[in-house]
Amino acid sequence: MTDEAELATLNRRLSELEQDVEGERAVSRHSLRKLGDVENVLIDLTKAVADLTEAVSRIESQTAYQIQISRRLFANLLNLIHSRPPSNCK
Repeated sequence: MTDEAELATLNRRLSELEQDVEGERAVSRHSLRKLGDVENVLIDLTKAVADLTEAVSRIESQTAYQIQISRRLFANLLNLIHSRPPSNCK
């Protein structure tokens, strides 16, 4: 092979490698964009879970308070029923 033929082969191979590198860069950029999208979704999901956790906690607190009030009202009603004589007894 002559020097010119070797040089042409090396230039062709260099051109192929440059194209491969550019393709890899494009894939890397695409992967990084997708990774950024996934990170954003995870951040949004984390915030949503925190909001739901807070809402469930509030509902549990309200429910516990409502149960406590209902028990007190029921106890007061029972006390009221037992403290009054029947209306048909005189």
